[in-house]
Formats: sequence, structure tokens, C-alpha cells
Amino acid sequence: MPLITCPDCGVITDLPQINRTADEFCPKCDYPLFWAQAAAGERPATRDGDENLRRLPGTGGRRTIGARSCDECGEHNALTATHCIRCGIEFDAPEIIEEPEPVVVVAPEPEPEPEPDRTWIWWLVALMVLLLIVTVLAIAFA
Repeated sequence: MPLITCPDCGVITDLPQINRTADEFCPKCDYPLFWAQAAAGERPATRDGDENLRRLPGTGGRRTIGARSCDECGEHNALTATHCIRCGIEFDAPEIIEEPEPVVVVAPEPEPEPEPDRTWIWWLVALMVLLLIVTVLAIAFA
């Protein structure tokens, strides 16, 4: 049974085994004791073997290995882990990518061409009639 001294407040706690559970926090300051080093050089047992004995409080640790940070909670996990040891989220889960709906472009209806302006024809007809009347009157009075 390892005796663990809390590095934050100095309280000595006797834990039967360290498994990184919710029961392994300091009763006084709530520090996670599974990060603290056991007394007399004892090493706490872990679930995943030696690869999880990677750090003490801070970034030092017992040995330097690669770690994978969880995107949800920020916990450092072993590089070979498939799930986070704190929140249980699955790493490298296949993302479901929805294909965007096709965009249908509706072309606007073309504007109708305007009718040609035919008012000049009426002016021409009126002018011809006027000339005809003037000609007839000129012949009649001549």
C-alpha cells in the first residue's frame, strides 16, 4: 500500500492501489494523487502498464514519452490509446461528412423585346393625305 504525500498541501494519504479513479484525490485540497509520486520509491500500478507512468504534476513526469491530448478535456493519454482515460471520448472516430445539397440555379426569364416604335408611319400617312388634299385644292382652283 503506497503512502502518497500530496505535493499541494502535504497531507499523507494511504491508498491501496492507484487506478486513476475519482477516489484518488487529496481529501484536503482535492489534488489528483495519482499524479503524485509514492513514498519510498514505490511506483503505483496503472491500468495500461508502464506507458501511463509519464508525469508528475506539471509537465516533467517520471519519464519523457509522447502524449496525445484529448480535445474534450485536455487529459494527456498514451499515444496508443483509443479512448480518453478521463472522459472516455473515442480518438480518431470517423467523421460523418454530409455532402452539401446541389445548388439549382434558375435562369431568369428573358425580358421580351419591346415592340418597334411605329408612330412615324402614321405621321407619314398624315403627311401624304395632307399633300394629296393640297394638290387636289391646287388643281381645283387653278
